[in-house]
Amino acid sequence: MVPLMDKALEYTETADIFIVLGTSLVVYPAAGLIDYIGEDTAIYLIDPVKPNTRIYRNVNYIKKTATIGAPHLVKKLLNIEEGNDNEKRRKRRVT
Repeated sequence: MVPLMDKALEYTETADIFIVLGTSLVVYPAAGLIDYIGEDTAIYLIDPVKPNTRIYRNVNYIKKTATIGAPHLVKKLLNIEEGNDNEKRRKRRVT
């Protein structure tokens, strides 16, 4: 039994964004969470090696390690351009 697996399923089913970090998606039961993602949920998979998955819909794949890919994704989701973080933040505060 995995602690809090029911809670993980609940979060998965209601997520707007689902991020998978550094996994081959073969270790269960956690790998099975992907089967519970909502139809309109954006999926991001960050791993230097693209796993051979059974995912049958669009996955935004980021071929990087978790330590490099996660900050890259955060910037993408927040619409922050590389090398111009402070300027973008200032503009968001003003508007």
